[in-house]
This record gives sequence, structure tokens and C-alpha cells, in this order.
Amino acid sequence: MEKTFLGLPVQVWAGVLLGSIVVPSLLWIAYRWLAWLRSQFPLRLLLQGMHNNEEYCQIIVPDFTVELHPPGQPSNSNNWPLLRTLPPRLGGTVYGRGINIPKVWGDCDGHAVADILNVLGQAGKTTNVTITIFSEDAGNRDCHLVVIGGQDLVAQDFYAQMEGVYYRMDTNQIYSVETGQVVTREPGYGYGLILKATNPFVVGKQRGVGILVGGFGVLGTVAAAYYLRTHAKLLGAQFGKQNFSVVVRAPVSTGYHGVQRVTELDRPLLSRWYRLVAFLRRLAFWTW
Repeated sequence: MEKTFLGLPVQVWAGVLLGSIVVPSLLWIAYRWLAWLRSQFPLRLLLQGMHNNEEYCQIIVPDFTVELHPPGQPSNSNNWPLLRTLPPRLGGTVYGRGINIPKVWGDCDGHAVADILNVLGQAGKTTNVTITIFSEDAGNRDCHLVVIGGQDLVAQDFYAQMEGVYYRMDTNQIYSVETGQVVTREPGYGYGLILKATNPFVVGKQRGVGILVGGFGVLGTVAAAYYLRTHAKLLGAQFGKQNFSVVVRAPVSTGYHGVQRVTELDRPLLSRWYRLVAFLRRLAFWTW
């Protein structure tokens, strides 16, 4: 005799259980796994070991030393150089002076650090990150490294010490490391660099990663950092784990929100096979 439960055959109840609970649950798990893979895999290709919370990452940012009062003059509340100003909607007037603040960052560098932390946070990196200002940089490079700025001596050390660097810049130009050729810059744009390189000073199984984000002036630096934040998944899908150097530019008229990548200057030049793999990765992870 056929077994029944509440008047219905057991096979019917098995079908109900399978169709209403098991299959939807499996589909939901698969959907969530694919969504996680799409959001995380390109970032992890880009950052590699840098995304790991167990591995140390250091962000180096330029700073300025403030002359707290004119040399030879006593300090008083009227000659502190840092002014605190109200926003325009509240009058825009000075209402206070900063005191006992010997170090400050540039606005563009603060934006860049925020964008870098945003990218790390997207990849799940929430701990083991420190921010080091230039004036306190002790030269520790046995860690994953992010350098903000492209023209100063710390950046020059990055170009010289990291492996897989394709571009460098100084106070005058952007140069190809391979050929020494100067990159042509059109007037009316701020230019920036995003470099991913191998940090040979990292000791351990994981490959050390060095990233530099810098540019000419305020606009170039902010534009490069903004592009990295908004296109990190695209860069990971396109270049995978390999080192790369890209040049970006933003119109002075629109600011950093108008940043574009100068794709003909992308390095390294990808083979036809690698371009196919990159296309399939972008298609799979919907990074356009």
C-alpha cells in the first residue's frame, strides 16, 4: 500500500519540499555566490595579497610642516597660520585659528587616501593598514605599499626599487621607462599615473604589491585616485595579476569627475591571447 501523509502520497510531499524549499535555496546560494565572485574576484586579482587582513599594508602620503609662528616672533593667537573658515552658506568668514597643528596634508592627498581606503574596503581589507606621512617615513618596505604622489623623492624611490614599472614622472614630464620617450600631454588637462608593481622587499610566500597613485598638481593626483576607486574592478579584470601602468587625464573645465584613461598608453601591451582572456573576464564579471 502506498504511504500517505495528511491524505497525500509521500512522493507528492517530497516534490513539494524539493520545489518550494530545496531548489529555491540552492538557486539563492548560487546567486549570492556569483554576486560575491563578480564583486570580489576582479578586486582580488588587482590587489592580490594586499586584500588579506593578515598582511600589512602601508599607505605613504605627503605632508607639510607648518611654521607655527614667524621665526623670531613669540607665538600668540594672532599669528597662527592655519585659519578655520565657515562654509559659504554660513558667511564664509574666518572664525578660528588652528593651534598646535604642526603637520597637515594637502586636500588632493586626503582625497587620494580616502579613495585608496575605499578600494581596500571594497575588497574586505579592514585591518592591518597604516598611514605614514613622508616626514616620518622610516623606509620600511617589507609590506604591501601604496604611495600617493608621483614627483617627489619617495616616488622616485618607488620607480627605482619596484619591479615592473612602465612609467615614471618628475616635476616636468611623464617618461616611458622602456624607451625614455616623453609622454605628450595636451593643454587643458591634468595628467595622472596609476602603477601596479612588484615589491621585491616583501619576505614570505605572498608576492609583494606596490601601487603608486600620483599626478601633475592637484587635479592629476585626485583624478588618478578617483579613477582607481571607480574602475578598480575593470583594471583587475583587464590586467589580472600582472603589473601595469596606465595614464589618465581630466579636463580642467570639468575636474576629476571627467577623468578618462588614455588607453593607447596602457602598458604592458597585451598579446592577442591575453586580450581575449581579459575580454572574457570582463564579460564574466560585467566590468565595463
